[in-house]
Amino acid sequence: MRRSSEAFQRTIERKRKQDEARRLRDAVPSLLGLELDVREVRGNLPGHEVHHKRVIIVDRAPALFEFACSDRGCEEGGHDVTEVVLQELARGTLVFSGVHRCGGHAREGNCDYELRFEAQASYRAATQTTPH
Repeated sequence: MRRSSEAFQRTIERKRKQDEARRLRDAVPSLLGLELDVREVRGNLPGHEVHHKRVIIVDRAPALFEFACSDRGCEEGGHDVTEVVLQELARGTLVFSGVHRCGGHAREGNCDYELRFEAQASYRAATQTTPH
């Protein structure tokens, strides 16, 4: 029961952080769309991976890109790729990727899950002004 209670508390904390975070539309005003292809793999178990796609609703989404670790035995782990994603979006990068190793503890050592993501972004065309 303790683990489910701890997981529930982590979920509540993650939700609170999302609610309090600035909005993605404010952080990157030119951003129209963003899709993330996320894979979480376990280093010592080839073929054991979690995969999902996320379509980000830019107008409502927080400027926060954190993912819980998929290992049920992982404590205080997870993946925060917010800084990398926001940097690339600020540059106007159309396609980019990244890797993040979980910082938690599982079983009798460090968690060996790794998150790999690929992102595709679209932006509003820059409006050009003509001098008078």
